[in-house]
Amino acid sequence: MSGAMQDLSNNAIDVWCLPLSVLPADLTSLAALLDAEERARAARFLHQEEASAFIVAHAAARILLARYLHTAPEILRYGYALKGKPYLLEPAGTPPLHFNFARTKGFAVFAFTRSGEIGVDVEKMAVAPPPEIVRRALSPAEHTVLHGLDPARADAAFFALWARKEAVIKTRGDGLSVPPSEIEVHDIQGVRLRGALQPQYRLQDFIAGAGYAAAVCVETTSSQEMPKISVGKLSAIALCHGDFDSGTHP
Repeated sequence: MSGAMQDLSNNAIDVWCLPLSVLPADLTSLAALLDAEERARAARFLHQEEASAFIVAHAAARILLARYLHTAPEILRYGYALKGKPYLLEPAGTPPLHFNFARTKGFAVFAFTRSGEIGVDVEKMAVAPPPEIVRRALSPAEHTVLHGLDPARADAAFFALWARKEAVIKTRGDGLSVPPSEIEVHDIQGVRLRGALQPQYRLQDFIAGAGYAAAVCVETTSSQEMPKISVGKLSAIALCHGDFDSGTHP
């Protein structure tokens, strides 16, 4: 996709990956796209780096949504689910355009589909995750999987599992009403909640960038295949100037 973004089919997911560094002049133009609530949230950050990352990510979501909906980014209106997941109030399109985005230090990912509720996550991989987090986050079966790996592979596998769990949680939109340890995602073909198979949730890992683990989850009918995923790479400069160039991930 270059210049004019293609419309999404009903059985597709578009994912966009964006480093969050931006020039001061571009940051000012991006901030102008946010609504009053978003600007107030940005102002509450204690560190400018975090405020800038928030502004870039939220402006990027608006720019991308606006291109799919053929409208202006600053007029989009959001509603928020009980646990804070955003959704479009207007315009939503027909069928509705579902979206989600996530950011970690220095990086953000965005996912768009008309197939159903969607969640996406990206995690910056550390050399070794804190043992207490690993213990609390994984199910007994997932612990068994990690214990069978050498330490370097086990660390990467943990962040992949964590990104998958977050994608499922964000698709559901109910926060941590189900603890992460009760969401099993080690078998990407079969999400389980409290041991029960959840055929409506489809998971896919994708390559976001070196040193990051990322996954997307979509809620579909139990008989529907995982929608085809296209992954695009953006820069803040390209975002500000409408220069979109998308590749695909098999």
